[in-house]
Amino acid sequence: MKKHTNPEAHGYLLEAKACKQILKELRRISDRYQHVIDKGIAVRKIEFETVMKYTSEQQIQDDYGWEIITERQYEWYLDLFRNGQEALEKISPSVKVLALRILLGIIRDIESDCRK
Repeated sequence: MKKHTNPEAHGYLLEAKACKQILKELRRISDRYQHVIDKGIAVRKIEFETVMKYTSEQQIQDDYGWEIITERQYEWYLDLFRNGQEALEKISPSVKVLALRILLGIIRDIESDCRK
């Protein structure tokens, strides 16, 4: 990162303040993403525990037939019921997870540049 000075500010580096401000904002955003991701993990864990209470696929189908669960839930519950914990592990990362990874990479890069 190039160092920029403001001659009217007696040569003090403005970039250091800008880096701190940007990092503060990016950390706030990354915390928000992390909160949403953690919430999603908790929901999936609860769904897994719910599915494990079923004793047969027929019970899941009955709940779907009585509109207790949605079609999306029905398909997800069947997958969980059939594959168990493996179904949770094979879920591809969500857009939010990928966005958080990118954001954390950007934060690391800016922190590295600010140290120079």
